[in-house]
This record gives sequence, C-alpha cells and structure tokens, in this order.
Amino acid sequence: MVCVIFYSENAPKRHSGLNSEPGHVISEGTLYPSFVPHVHHSSILGIRCNPNNTRCPLQRRSRYQVRSRTHRRAAVTMSWKPIGLLQEAVELKKIEVELMESTLSERPDHPINLCRSFYAQQSSHHFSKALRRRDGTLAVVAAMKRFQAPRPGETAVKIADLEDIAREARALSTSGVDAALVYTDSLRFGVETSELTKIARLQRVSNVDPGMPIARQDLIIDAVQIAEAAVAGATAVNIVAAAALPEIMELMNSATSMGIESIIECHTELERDFAMECGATMLYLTNWDRTRNKLVPGTAERLIEAVPPWVLTMGGGGLTTASDCWSLLDAGFNGVVLGTALLQTQRPRGFISEIRSQKRHSGNIFAGDMGVPFSENTE
Repeated sequence: MVCVIFYSENAPKRHSGLNSEPGHVISEGTLYPSFVPHVHHSSILGIRCNPNNTRCPLQRRSRYQVRSRTHRRAAVTMSWKPIGLLQEAVELKKIEVELMESTLSERPDHPINLCRSFYAQQSSHHFSKALRRRDGTLAVVAAMKRFQAPRPGETAVKIADLEDIAREARALSTSGVDAALVYTDSLRFGVETSELTKIARLQRVSNVDPGMPIARQDLIIDAVQIAEAAVAGATAVNIVAAAALPEIMELMNSATSMGIESIIECHTELERDFAMECGATMLYLTNWDRTRNKLVPGTAERLIEAVPPWVLTMGGGGLTTASDCWSLLDAGFNGVVLGTALLQTQRPRGFISEIRSQKRHSGNIFAGDMGVPFSENTE
C-alpha cells in the first residue's frame, strides 16, 4: 500500500534524504527521522503518525473508516497536476474557462454570473433520488455521447449518431432509464454544451417535475462550469477526480451553493479516499482510466469495498451485458452507467428490463454489515 503526500504551502519541509516534492510516494514502514515532526502538518491519506516517534507506520483502515470532520487537514497546493492524457486535456479546458470568463466579465447580468453570485433558493436532490430505487434493482444511467475518447495517434470511435440527442434522451427515459450523464465536450465526445439545454428542456414535464435528472459530465475544473451546467438545466455535475483532485471540496461546495448535486468520478484508491474525506455522497467508480484512455476491468468492484453503505455509488466502464451489471449489483452498487451497450441496442426497454430482473436482498441495502436480516425461519 502506498500513499501520496500533498504538502501545505505554509508547512516547513525539513527532511533528510526524502523527496519533498508534492506527489511523492512513500512506502510502508520507511524511516524518516527529520521528516516525521512535519508529517503531522501534512495532509496524508491513510497515515497516523506520532510526531515524537521516528517511525512512520501505515495503519490499516477498517472497511468503512472515515476521518473525523474535526481532524486537521492541510491545504492541498496547486502544484499538483493531472497526469497522462488528462494533462493536455485539462490545459485545453483551462483555456476554455479563461475565454468564458473573459466573455462573462462584460455581462454582469448574465445568468451564469447571477448563478454564481447568489445562493440557490432550494437544492435539487433529483439525481440522488433516482439512484435510490426502492425495489432493490439497479438504477440505469445513460452516458450520452457520440464518440469515445481516442488514444494518442488513434481516431475517435463513433458510438452513436444521436442526430437529435434531446429526443434520443427522451426516448431512453420512456424506456426506463433513470438518469443521464451528458458528456459536454465537443472535442472528445462530440456533444456541445448547448445540447445539454435542449435535453433538459425536453425532459422537463412541468415547473415542479423536471423529468429525468440530467448530470453534466465534463472535466470540471472551475465553478463557472458548474454555474453553466445549472443554468442549462442540469441537476448534477460529474467531477473527474483525476482532473481536479485538489479542488474537489471547493467544487462540491460551489455546486451545493448553486442548488445542484455533485458526483465524484474515481478510478484509484487515492481519488476515492480523498473524495470521501471531502464529504462526497455520490461516487462514480469507473473501470475507465482517463489518464490512458484504457479499460481496466474489475476496478469498480475493487474500489467499492471501502465505500460505506450510505454513500451512493454508480459503476461503469466496459459494461456490455446484463450479467456485467449484475456483478456490480452483487458488489453493492446503486446504479450502472451504460454508454455504447445502451445507445447501440435495438431494444433498450428489453435490455433495461433484463438488468432489473435481478434484485438485491432488501435487508442488505443499508444493513448488509449489521447481521442477518430477520426471517421467519430464524429461531
């Protein structure tokens, strides 16, 4: 087991032979005599250190251990950077944000500026409600995108035409889809942000009922993107932890103040643990490694093992059959995210019905680790 160090900007960095660069990986049981007094002032996931000792043991957490909110946490510095393919993608996204901010600076009365300036009158919990199916079956979330992000040197793989993406989303809703993730990145997934507005508008049944909940899926790195999603009609935003790890808490707080929910997408143990420490209540655990644009089967099932039952979870990445979805149901997921398999099938209603033909035991939804549920056969 390893863990990554994020240094506080104000913390002293006395060390003896230790690489003090942010993101440095340390192993279990390593001796750091001069460094230990300052471990206490750093934000380290999974480590409990005594400043008076010279040994830095890595203690094993229990399955659902969550750090206390009163525990001192050092600020994560901006020196952390995404790795792999995400590094260039995030830099391009920063340029988009700067251009957007430049345009908005000339319009103080723009709806996005107003959304950022005032607290929302009410908060939407529409997406989280969609994941809590009372019948014990999996919630089905559609991943609305036209292309799959390509690897370097490869061309983008077309998933679906989606000529009228708003009507396609409406059709999936009537087929039984509980929610949708709209991938609003025209360069990588072929969907414009303006189409998010059309989808949300067509889904709305009335001023009271917004219809199927819509979440914006993008490389969210700034609050202005969250405000843009809220103005477009999204009820949630999907934040990729690998693209904005230090800003997760700030982005979550921004989403809450704007009245929408936040979903944290995780692919590693570090991202999962840090998201839960920041207070995330909805996690998207994916098999898809965005730093390499590569599928890593079994990742989602491994990550959920340390997630407490009260945190809502979606699983996805390479799910093609109902059997794949049932494996996530058995692992304890609340919902599954389906892209290619759902968008290319000729019978979406039948596919969704097949997925929901299996149910989890109702007694294990929230009390799976609290003993055997009551039964008439129990003496």
